[in-house]
Parts: sequence; structure tokens; C-alpha cells
Amino acid sequence: MWYRFEIWVPNTDTEPGVVTYSLRLPAGVIKKMRIRFPPGPNNKVSIRIMLGAHQMYPRGPPAIPEYDPAVHPAVPSYWFRGDDEAIEWEDHVPTKVGDHWSVEAQADTCDHSHTIIIGFNVIEEDVASPWRSLEDLVAIFKRTIGL
Repeated sequence: MWYRFEIWVPNTDTEPGVVTYSLRLPAGVIKKMRIRFPPGPNNKVSIRIMLGAHQMYPRGPPAIPEYDPAVHPAVPSYWFRGDDEAIEWEDHVPTKVGDHWSVEAQADTCDHSHTIIIGFNVIEEDVASPWRSLEDLVAIFKRTIGL
């Protein structure tokens, strides 16, 4: 099932700095992620997805070829940026009730606020990991025949 969150990123005049939004996800396995940047931010709006204090997404180096730390000081810890584009990827991340997922967002010198849409495709663990169900059946079979 898809869980969709609208992340409002204020302009720098309204609320400079990083804003944090808590997310509630059900127990299961995250199989797919989708981030939609609207038209307009011109790569000046950035977000990252956290699990507790650990940055989950993005992983790896910044996707800005012209990266300049003086212009984009937030990028060294890696952030998603975009302008009228969708970013999608597949994954296999177990999540449980009580996990503290959050999104950190900021706008670098933006005159307007923007809304970024984030989607998590979370499925039940038994569906995501069919071998686990098979292992359970084997264990039941062994108990039944006395092994």
C-alpha cells in the first residue's frame, strides 16, 4: 500500500533553516520510494529522509555536478534536490511500529514555499519475504512428524 506525505518547505524569508516532519509508517517492508518535486524550486529545495538519527535516503554522493559548498552548504550530508521531476527507486527496508521516520527539508534562497510529495510503498512482511513463510511451514512440518 502506498503512504503519501506532502512536505511543505517554507521560503527562506518565512522560516530559514531545516524544518523536520515526523512520518508514521506501518509495520512491513518498504519496497519502493517516490519523491515528486513540483515545477519551480530550480534545485534550491532539498530534502532527506531519516530513520531516527540515521540518514536513510539519499545514499551516496550529491547529484549536483556543479556542487559548491559555499552555495549549498547542506549538500555534504547528501540531499535530494529537484525541479519538476520524480525520483523513484526500489528497496527492501523492514519497518516496524514505533520507528521514528522523518523528513528534513530546506530551501536555499527561495522566494516561494514549495510542497514536495513523498511516497512509501509498504507491504506486509510475509508478502515481502515469502521464504519466511516457507520456513514457518517447514518448522510446523518438523514438529508434526517429530523432528
